[in-house]
Amino acid sequence: MTKLRIVVSLTTKDNDYQLEQAKAAEETAQRLAVDIQILYAENDAINQSTQLLRVIQSTPQDRPNAIVFEPVGGTALPQVAKAAAAAPSEQN
Repeated sequence: MTKLRIVVSLTTKDNDYQLEQAKAAEETAQRLAVDIQILYAENDAINQSTQLLRVIQSTPQDRPNAIVFEPVGGTALPQVAKAAAAAPSEQN
């Protein structure tokens, strides 16, 4: 069975709350034997959108099984959601 991979996108490394979220995600991933990648947007919505689009548009074998994110701005990243929905799934 393939190990699940999850990307967690947080707003910044300069906030104790965000750092605690990252720590909790890493501890949970370790406990559940899940690969995790934490991305920080540095409080920049464009940066966050670009980071997530890169992840979504990577080759199917490199894409995560799930993305969890806290949006930087008021937008819910509709373009990223559309790209994720349109991304072809990995062929087994």
